[in-house]
Amino acid sequence: MHFLKQPEDVQGKVLSLYADLDCEDARRASAFVGPYLKSSETTTIFTLLPMVIKFNGVQISPTNADGSGEGQYLGHGLFEVACRMSHSCRPNCVWFTSQDGRSKIVRALEPIKAGEMITIFYLDQRLLERPIFLRRQDLQKTKNFVCQCKRRLSDEGD
Repeated sequence: MHFLKQPEDVQGKVLSLYADLDCEDARRASAFVGPYLKSSETTTIFTLLPMVIKFNGVQISPTNADGSGEGQYLGHGLFEVACRMSHSCRPNCVWFTSQDGRSKIVRALEPIKAGEMITIFYLDQRLLERPIFLRRQDLQKTKNFVCQCKRRLSDEGD
């Protein structure tokens, strides 16, 4: 209900993070909420909103104050710019949560040329060491897409 109390432009930004209502998860969400809602617009919102959260929600865990690693888990959130970055199994950036948990900070891992896509690894960084078939399986399950990354064979370790 918090979502419905937001201004229309905020609702639009959130809903624009995901558009594919022709996936199994969206069909299940629609079947679940449809009987309880009167308008098709409301059904669309409550079908689309879970898809936005499932496929774009990112963990909020600021780094420990002493820099020793990931700190307290604060939940999941949506970040307007960070949630639009592309995936790569060989990303040119990493992201982390600000100390107050209100934003994602993105840092380049290498120089990025003008016009080059900014990429991050969508899963936990520790999973980058897993074989490609397992990473693809995890991405299909959690983010609803088949990874087509082209990492060099020497990087794969598969």
